[in-house]
Formats: sequence, structure tokens, C-alpha cells
Amino acid sequence: MFRAAPGHMIFEADYSQAEVRWWAQISGDTEYAAVFERMRSLRLDHYAHPENEELAKKVITECDVHRQVASLMFRVALEEVTKHQRQAAKNITFGSIYGQTCMALARALGIEESEAEELQKKFLYKFKHAAQWLFDIEAFAEKHLYVDNAFGRRRHLDEEFNSGIKGIINRGKRQARNSPIQGSSSDMMVFSGCYVQDYVMENDKPWKLENLVHDAMLIEVPMDLDVLTDAVRSVERMMVDMEPLKEVWGINMIVPMEVEVKAGIRWGHCTTWDSKHTLEDILLDCKKQAIAEGQRLVA
Repeated sequence: MFRAAPGHMIFEADYSQAEVRWWAQISGDTEYAAVFERMRSLRLDHYAHPENEELAKKVITECDVHRQVASLMFRVALEEVTKHQRQAAKNITFGSIYGQTCMALARALGIEESEAEELQKKFLYKFKHAAQWLFDIEAFAEKHLYVDNAFGRRRHLDEEFNSGIKGIINRGKRQARNSPIQGSSSDMMVFSGCYVQDYVMENDKPWKLENLVHDAMLIEVPMDLDVLTDAVRSVERMMVDMEPLKEVWGINMIVPMEVEVKAGIRWGHCTTWDSKHTLEDILLDCKKQAIAEGQRLVA
């Protein structure tokens, strides 16, 4: 459904692991926040020295929050984390946010329920503040019949908790966990979108903000390396700038936000900008595709 106009390309700027970061932020879990800070520091090092192959390898290995969590949970070195251990950490992370039962976790991982329960305990023990917040927010919602996200947007849950039906009450508890996290992530995306759009209009930039989807924004730009680089760098800088959150909303972020960028002429066929693919590589590929479609461009 989304593709660039002739002579243009699109890029997606996506908040990396936004929900997990907001869980760490809202719960005030400094241990969890430190995981993201280590990842950000390593990426910044690589950003400053893109030619350093050793740094590039470290980014691939260490800048994966689920691998980081698995390493802490299972007490193994990052490079020794198995696919099963990483998948377990990922399932437990999102399962905690969505209120997943041990039975569902066991089914997802193909293990016994007792083993799933033990894994969940390891995870919750490692991130005590994040774990405690899950139970505290459920108790708050049951007592007050609502929850607020970080921006003050409220989710009313009186129908769920006053239903007298166990299944519906449990659904209310899951929503009590999830709404502040997803709601904060969603509102931050809207806030960033407004920030970017204001910048485009004030500076007469040749970019077009096409859409906001969950944790990502989609922007169309001309097929020009200088324009693309300016747009990507500027949008990334605005999206990770936490000062406006503090100034406007009073939110003091302890968890850094990071952005992943993909680009192409079709949204469904974008290439990730990383150590393997430069923006120039992606632009050249887009031009080749456009010429193959009959567009009049210089390859």
C-alpha cells in the first residue's frame, strides 16, 4: 500500500524495542535501564568509528536486548547464549508485559510448565523493580479502576473489575499492565511525529511525513544522498532527544531510546541501514529498482 512517488524513496524510522524500554522506564528499573545504556554506548562508538570491524561484530552480538537479558538470566557470556535461551528471554519479556501464563509460556517454548515457571522466576528475580511494578499496577487498577500512562492518558477499567467474572477481571489485569506501556510508546510516537513535522515546515525540508505506525514513522524523500542523509540524521536526532519529554511532559527518562532505519522504494521491501548496508548502498539499489520500473533516473 505504501510506495514512494517517482524519483523518491521512503525510509522507516522505528523505535527499537520501544515497549520493553518503556516498561523499564515506567517501573524505574535501573538494572534494566543499564542494559539499554550499555547497548547505546556501544552503538555510539560504532557510529563514530564505522570502519572498525571489531566494533561492528560487537554491535551484532551485544546490541540485542533479548540476548543481554538471556546472558543475565542464565549467567553465561553473551557469545555463549543459545537460540533457545534468547527465545526464552524474549518470550518471558513480552509475556510479562501481556500477562502471559506459565502454561502459555511452556507451550510457546515447547517445555514443561514447571520449567517455564522456573525461567519466569529467574527473569523476575533479575529485574526486581520491573517485576514488582507488574503486580503493583494490577493492584492499583483493581483499587482505582483505571491506569495512566507516562503522558497522563487514562485507561478506565471499571467494567472489567466490576464484572464479577474471573476471566474478565484477569483481562483487566492484563490491560492494566499493558496499557501504560503501549500507551506511552504510542504517545511518544505521536509526539515525535509532531516534532518532526514542525521541523519540516519551519525549515522547508523536501520530506513528506507519510504515516505513523505503532513505534515507527514513514517518511518520503527525493532520491538524493545529501537529502536522504540529512533526513535520516535529523529524524533520528529528534526521535531520541529526551529533553522535550522533560520540558513539556515532565518525564525524566532513565532509559535511552534508539532508532532503527530502513529504506527503499516500497515499504514492504526496505533494506536496513546498518554496518552491512550504507545509505549510499541503499540509495543506489533504489535507483536501480526505479530504472527497472521505467523511471527516468541516472543510476
